[in-house]
Amino acid sequence: MDEAHVRAHLLKKGLATNVFDIQEISEGLLNALFLAHTDRGSMVVKRYGDFIKSDPRVKLPGDRYPVEKNAYLLLSQLFDESPTPRLLDFDDDTKTLVIEALNPTDRLDRSLLNLEPQAFTRIGQILGMIVKGTYKRSELREVFGNTAFQELKYKLKYYDNITNPKHHPVRDALMMRTRSNKVALMLGDVRLTNLFVRSDQVRLIDFEGAYFCDATIDIAYLFTEIFIHFCDSPSVRLENDLRALWSGFTHACMLEDHAAFEETVVKHIGFHLIDQIIGVIKQEYTFVQHPQSILQVADTIITDDNIRTLDHVLSLVPVKSHSL
Repeated sequence: MDEAHVRAHLLKKGLATNVFDIQEISEGLLNALFLAHTDRGSMVVKRYGDFIKSDPRVKLPGDRYPVEKNAYLLLSQLFDESPTPRLLDFDDDTKTLVIEALNPTDRLDRSLLNLEPQAFTRIGQILGMIVKGTYKRSELREVFGNTAFQELKYKLKYYDNITNPKHHPVRDALMMRTRSNKVALMLGDVRLTNLFVRSDQVRLIDFEGAYFCDATIDIAYLFTEIFIHFCDSPSVRLENDLRALWSGFTHACMLEDHAAFEETVVKHIGFHLIDQIIGVIKQEYTFVQHPQSILQVADTIITDDNIRTLDHVLSLVPVKSHSL
């Protein structure tokens, strides 16, 4: 897909009568992404690729397109105000989505240090409401099976770079639970780069990894994304943001077994930290000044059986903590 194909697609679909400008979005690791400015607004055009761009040896499963399309449709039904940009069009024949463009300055990795804790409370609430709204809805298991793509991500995050033998028993027990406890829809890639916040509006994108599975996945991943900034540059502000995120999540989804759930989240955080420092996405964390210190925190989280709560996790970083 190139700019000419994007222009032709938008005109053919009647999404615009005049396309002013088209730019390829370089951040896309898996797919062809284009930003088009038209007489009917700005749009993102996404067509699904077959390989990871940074590692063409990794072949991608082919069912990611319907999973993402169905995630957009489902989330728009679950909420009075959808937490996603508008899905403007989808084409099953070419596996192409056209989505309302969001303001790049609102992306959470760019606005992280400028937001108040209330914004993180709202993000946590949305993730919790997704859990609550999809919890044990058996009809969603088939729609969001996506097993091959999720297993590929498990391999990359939990196996390829986990070389310390002390981590293997914890990893194996964690993954057994994660694979078997299929209870809610997880979006699969809830990261700072996939979240946009403006005032009290939160928008999530990129759902091709959506999967009906253990409900700890998304909150653990996003907590880790913020926590790695906290580890590298500890501040009361980031600590309060992390607390607000967790509080918003737990109050919204009303966990059945809070202690067991939190302990599972904690172990996921340990493995996510390793992935962010030495895994396939490490190029996005080159800002980290003390990677070995973060790997040590990860090791402690994974191997210390006393680290069972997010309060304990925060206490590993030398900033004064208060009870979660």
